[in-house]
Amino acid sequence: MKLILIIIFNIISIQLFAQTGWIQQNTNTASNITWIQFINTNTGFACGSSGVFLKTSNGGTNWINSVINTSNFKMIQFLDAQTGFVSGDSGIVRTTNQGLNWISVYSGQDGMFSHFTDINNGIKAGNSIGITTNGGINWQNNYGFPPGGITGIYYFNGANIYCSGWDWIMHLGGLYTARINKSVNGGLNWSYQYSSTMDVCCSATQGIYFTDQNTGFAVGYERAANYFYKTTNSGSNWSKQTTPSRMYSTMFVNGNTGWICGELGNVYYTENSGNNFYLQNTNVSVTLRKIFMLNKDTGFAAGDNGTILKTFNGGITGLIQSNSEIPNNFSLSQNYPNPFNPVTKIKFDISGRSASQTLLSVYDLLGHEVARLVNQQLQPGSYAADWDASAYPSGVYYYKLKSGSFTETKKMVLIK
Repeated sequence: MKLILIIIFNIISIQLFAQTGWIQQNTNTASNITWIQFINTNTGFACGSSGVFLKTSNGGTNWINSVINTSNFKMIQFLDAQTGFVSGDSGIVRTTNQGLNWISVYSGQDGMFSHFTDINNGIKAGNSIGITTNGGINWQNNYGFPPGGITGIYYFNGANIYCSGWDWIMHLGGLYTARINKSVNGGLNWSYQYSSTMDVCCSATQGIYFTDQNTGFAVGYERAANYFYKTTNSGSNWSKQTTPSRMYSTMFVNGNTGWICGELGNVYYTENSGNNFYLQNTNVSVTLRKIFMLNKDTGFAAGDNGTILKTFNGGITGLIQSNSEIPNNFSLSQNYPNPFNPVTKIKFDISGRSASQTLLSVYDLLGHEVARLVNQQLQPGSYAADWDASAYPSGVYYYKLKSGSFTETKKMVLIK
């Protein structure tokens, strides 16, 4: 969804720069980036395939990359600016000097994911679970963990741990189920929180995230269907809804506001706890593996071919305000061109003496909101927004403007 804004000054139209919600960063690597973490607005770390490790000290403007070993890394976790762990298919390594030197704290595929509460106490996850209390010198393995694979680990607090992944019923027969497992005693014992119907192949939950003790979210797939999962009772029950493509990561800054990312460079945004998702403009088509938000405005998405994206506005393209001539009335113009393929322009006027909360949305024939072009306080003035419908099918759509007490809806036709 691409937004181009025009503010009219005294009948003279001035076109402003088109703005994307996500800006690609220069990483100087072609390796697939699987995980990214920032400990503050400036200091961040990332890891990926072929042992790549990246760090930045200026908010992602510049990245320094190095190779730790030949492992395909799955996860990175820094406790502070100096001490961090990187996990992958060859095990877990640790640094205490921001990545200048690394030591191995576990070797083997059962260390593909890990979480440490401090330099001594941690948990590893792969085909089984292991716990250490001495920085990885010794591991207590939990061989009773359900057979299968783990795609992610989320450590909510000292007791509650969630693992996304899959389990096999008949490994040689290829019967897999998507699963979410939970431990309430630091990983010593585990129970199923979600289990899909047994399928022939290819079912798994992916990234998982909790905003509080009760509210959690996950993404995944069950055979040909892709899903977003949600719980409001600590994982005892999960609801699910389909997503347009396969998603690999999710993160929420509160119980309502969150993002999911995945294939085709897709990032989707929700502000109502996942009831509705809105596709954001990333200008990339690679698979995005991990999303990390510092707050509702600043965040990063990382993926294949060395891709790291940054947003300063939550991925939502904002409007530019000005001291434009104040229209006599609120109005919503017919889009132009109409019919269109694939971009059309929507002009509207905001009247009054003060800023108004303004919402401009696009709906399909069933009344489902499919795009949100504007959602913010606007000063009185004349504006225009371009809707890029490249990702949408041909058909009849409606666009609706709501500003203060003013509401108007018009019809448009997309023909491809």
